Amino acid sequence: MREHITGTCVAAIMLLAGGAQGGLGDDGQTTLVLADSVDDYAGDQGENGWFYGYYDGDAGADSFQPGDFELMNIYDEGAERWWADGTDEGPITLIDAEFMHPNAYLSDLRDPSEQWAVRRWISGMDASEVNISVDLSRANPEFAGDGVVLRVFIDGLETLAVELFANNDAGLSFDLTTAVSEGTVIDFAIDPIGDALFDAVRIGAEITTVVPTPGVLAGFGLAGLLAGRRRR
Repeated sequence: MREHITGTCVAAIMLLAGGAQGGLGDDGQTTLVLADSVDDYAGDQGENGWFYGYYDGDAGADSFQPGDFELMNIYDEGAERWWADGTDEGPITLIDAEFMHPNAYLSDLRDPSEQWAVRRWISGMDASEVNISVDLSRANPEFAGDGVVLRVFIDGLETLAVELFANNDAGLSFDLTTAVSEGTVIDFAIDPIGDALFDAVRIGAEITTVVPTPGVLAGFGLAGLLAGRRRR
C-alpha cells in the first residue's frame, strides 16, 4: 500500500505552491498523485480514500445519483473483487482493481434490477486545482452489446456523461479539472443503458495536482512531505 500524505501536509504544500508559484519555472513543479483507482484498490472499504458500491434506484428523488450510493458488502478474496450480491441468482454488479460491471437484465435466471456500479473517492485534503484523468474501454470488445455510460459526479453534481458505444474497440480517454476540499466526493458510475450483456468495462482513474519539486521544497524544509507518493 502506498503511503498517503495527510490532509495537513498537502495543505502545507499547496500553500507553499501558491506563495512560490511566481518564481517557479517548468522545472520547478512536479505532479503529485493524490489517488489512483488501480494502484489504490483494496479489499477494505475506505482504504486510500476509495469506496466501492452502487446506485440501485431506491432513494426516491435522488435515485441513480450520489444520494443513492450503497456500499458493496461482499468481498471475494480469491478473485479480489467486490460484489453487490453473492448469490447465483443475484445481480452481477461488481468492481475490482481494473473492471466494473453494472446490472440490468441478463437472463431469466438472474435478478434484472438496474444497478450502476460506482467507484467513489473522498478527498482528504484541499487543493485549488486537481486533474482527473480517466481511461475507459470495453472489457470484451469481441462481443456485441448495447454499450454503457460513464457518469462522473463531483459533490453530487453530474460533471460528465460519456457513452462507450458497443462498436468502440479503441476506448476513451479524457481529463477533467476541478478544485477539491477535504470531504469532496467524486463518483465514477457505470450506467448499463439497456441490458447488461457484455457491459464489463476496464477503467483507470488518476487524480493529480501540481506542487513545487522536492528541490524547491527542500529550501523550506518540506521535501519529506512528498515521500511515499509517485511523481511524474
